[in-house]
Amino acid sequence: MLNYATLKPGELINFKEGVGSTYDLLKKEIQGTLALTSIEELDVWYDDGFLLKEEPPMPSLIIKNTPNPSITDWDVVICGNIMFASSNEDGDTISLTEEATKILSKFKLALLGTNPVWVYHNYEVKQS
Repeated sequence: MLNYATLKPGELINFKEGVGSTYDLLKKEIQGTLALTSIEELDVWYDDGFLLKEEPPMPSLIIKNTPNPSITDWDVVICGNIMFASSNEDGDTISLTEEATKILSKFKLALLGTNPVWVYHNYEVKQS
């Protein structure tokens, strides 16, 4: 059994349990070409081919790597469906770890124009 979370454009993060092949779960949830980026223990699976689809891309998650309020070249913008899980030292996909769940809890809902999008600040915010 795999405990994971999903995110679709404009929706809330949804925690789920799945059985069977991890690859089959990923393909079912992502519905596209699988790609991976990580935030510490949190693996972020998404559709790498979202720009090739007919519909305009809808951002789901922005990983801010700089404190600049605008989106920069250093930031990561992910569109379409996302699946969150963790991985072990062998690189196998595993259920969300406690640390990965803590990272997910730091995601903030914001607006990009009129569209809701989740934002994660991947840097330390300095208190003045």
